[in-house]
Amino acid sequence: MSKHVILTLFLILGYNFSYGTHIRGADLTYKRISDDNFTYEFTLTGFTDTGSPVQFGDGIINFGDGSAVQINLEATSFNTGIFLGQNNETELYRITIVHTYVAQGFYRVSYREPSRNDEIVNINNGNSTQIPFYLEASLVIDPLIGPNDSPVLTTFPADDAFIGKTFTHNPWAWDPDGDSLVYRLLTPLQDHGQVVPNYELPNDPQFYQSPTDWNFANESGDGPAIWNINPFTGDLVWDAPGNLLQNSIGPFSEYSVAFLVEEWRKVEGSWRRIGHVTRDVQIILTGQEISRPDFQIPDAVLLLGSETIKETISFQDPEGEPIKVEYFGEVFDLENSPMEVSPEIGDFTNGPLLLTFEWTPLPEHERARPYYVHLKITDDPVDPELNPSVTYKTWVLSFGDFPDVITGINDIPEKQIFQLYPNPATHIVKWRFPNDQLFSQLIIYNVLGQQTLLVNLTSSKVTEWNVENLLSGLYFVELSSLQGIYRGRFIKR
Repeated sequence: MSKHVILTLFLILGYNFSYGTHIRGADLTYKRISDDNFTYEFTLTGFTDTGSPVQFGDGIINFGDGSAVQINLEATSFNTGIFLGQNNETELYRITIVHTYVAQGFYRVSYREPSRNDEIVNINNGNSTQIPFYLEASLVIDPLIGPNDSPVLTTFPADDAFIGKTFTHNPWAWDPDGDSLVYRLLTPLQDHGQVVPNYELPNDPQFYQSPTDWNFANESGDGPAIWNINPFTGDLVWDAPGNLLQNSIGPFSEYSVAFLVEEWRKVEGSWRRIGHVTRDVQIILTGQEISRPDFQIPDAVLLLGSETIKETISFQDPEGEPIKVEYFGEVFDLENSPMEVSPEIGDFTNGPLLLTFEWTPLPEHERARPYYVHLKITDDPVDPELNPSVTYKTWVLSFGDFPDVITGINDIPEKQIFQLYPNPATHIVKWRFPNDQLFSQLIIYNVLGQQTLLVNLTSSKVTEWNVENLLSGLYFVELSSLQGIYRGRFIKR
C-alpha cells in the first residue's frame, strides 16, 4: 500500500472572519487514479481561521483497510507564513493523499482530529472544544459497479448568516461518473456511529428570544423557523436565524451542521447506493444589518425534445450594492450544445443585472436524471468591515418523470421506510409505526424535488396530515424523529 501526501494552500478573497477559532468546516472526497490497480487519491478540504492557537490538521486519515496516516503539518509548507485576508485570518487548504487498496470490498474512509473550536452553541451547550471533529466517506470497489469517483463539492464548507434573514448554502456537487445524487441532513459526528453530544438543530427555539418569536421567526414573519435540505438539489435553508449572539470574543454565534451526499447507480437493473461523502459546515451568525441580494428562479421545466429553453433572470441588491452572479451545472459543460449565458459575466457589477439562459437540448442529452442549474448571487458591501451576503437557488430541468429521483429517495434501508394510507389520498394521509415516536418535522416534496410543505411539529405524536390543498400527483413524505428520518410516498388524487 502506497501513500503520498501533498498540501496546497489557496488564496480566498472577500471573507473578513476574525473570530479566533480554527476549523470552520471540511469535507473528504476521492477519485480513482489508476486503471491497473485500486489506487485512489483522497482530498481533505477545509476552511480555517488562523487566529486560533489550535492548528488544524492534527488528525488521522483512516482508509478503512487497517491502514491510516497521521497528518504532520510541521514538516510542510503549511507553516511558511502564507496567510490570507486583511488580518491574515483566513485559510483554505487541501490535503491530498494517494492510497492503494489490495482487494475489492467496502471501505469506510475517515478523518478525525482531537477537537473542534470552542463555543459552538449547538454542540454540547457551547462546550465544544474537547469534542472531536470527524468526517467519513464510503468507497465500494466492486466489478459489478465498475470504477467510481466520489461526488465533488465545489463551494466552501463555511458560510455567513445574519439574524432574521434566510440563510442558504449549496455544495454545488457534481458526480464525475454521472451518478444520481441525494442529499440528507446528518448530525455532526465525533467518531464512526457517534454523534456529537447535546446537538441541537440551528432552528431550535432555544436560539431565539422566546417561543413566541420562534413561531414567527421566518424571514417573512408569518411562520416558525425552519431548517431543511432539499434531497435532490442540495439547497440547505435556514429560514431564519434567531437573535442569539453569544461568544466570549465578540458579538456572534457559531453553529456546526452536517449533511451527506449519496451516490446512486443502476446496477444489473436495480438501484444501489454505491458511496457517499460528508460535509461538516460551520455557520457564523452575526447581527450585521443586511438587505440580501436576491433573484427569482423560473419554474421547473419539463423538457420536450429539442425545444429551445430560454429564460431571463433578474439579479439585484435592494441597497444597490455591486453584485456578482455565478452559475454551475452539467448543462454548462456539455460537449455539444451547452447552455449559454448572455451577456458574459465578469466580476462585481452594479445591478440590476439581467442574464439570459438559453439551451437547445439534443437527442443525446435526453436522460432520466434531471439537470440542475445552480445559481448564486453575492453582494459587495460598501463598508469594508461588513461581510458579503449570499443567496443560492436551483433551477430544475428534466425530460421526464424523474425515475432517478424517485429511486434515490426510496431505495433506503427498510427500517427507514414507512407506509402511508389511504393511498391514493384525497384529504387526509395517515401513517403508523410499531412504536410511539415523537416527530420534530414533517416535509412533503413533489416529483421535482420542490418542497411543498414543511411543518415543525415540536416533538408531537402526529399520525396524520391534511393534504387537501396539494395538487394531484406523486409526493414524498419525510418525517424526522430522534430515532432517524423516515420516508414514504403517496399519490394525491
